[in-house]
Amino acid sequence: MSLTSSDADRSTGRTTGPPPSVIVWMLLALTLVGIVFLSLAPVPDPDLPGPLEHLPHAAAYAALTGLLLTATLWRPAGRGRVPWLGATVVTLCLVILGSTLELAQAVVGRDIEVADTVANVVGTLAALAAWLLVWILRSHPVDPPA
Repeated sequence: MSLTSSDADRSTGRTTGPPPSVIVWMLLALTLVGIVFLSLAPVPDPDLPGPLEHLPHAAAYAALTGLLLTATLWRPAGRGRVPWLGATVVTLCLVILGSTLELAQAVVGRDIEVADTVANVVGTLAALAAWLLVWILRSHPVDPPA
């Protein structure tokens, strides 16, 4: 399945929806707007116990990272060399975004928490690792044992 063309019913030639790339870009935009809004809106963080307190940060940045990598670097065949430079640039941009939004919270009267920034980075790196693993596995399929 291509991420750049829409699904089509082979018998009629009609499309069954928007191209998957459009859906990825829409989800990316919604996720980015949500992260910026929730980072800067004067709303309290959810009261989660202990280490789970920062889980929403990691999950949000993991989703954003996966979507941005897919929207900008994914190739339909999933074959070829791993786009290390592009993946590194995307990762660095998202780490900078998370750090900047955390610092900007002081402007809107919220507390700056280093642990939130660490959670953002952990989520970004986890999604990067998963995305690269999928890329590599698609590029080098494992043959079943004979």
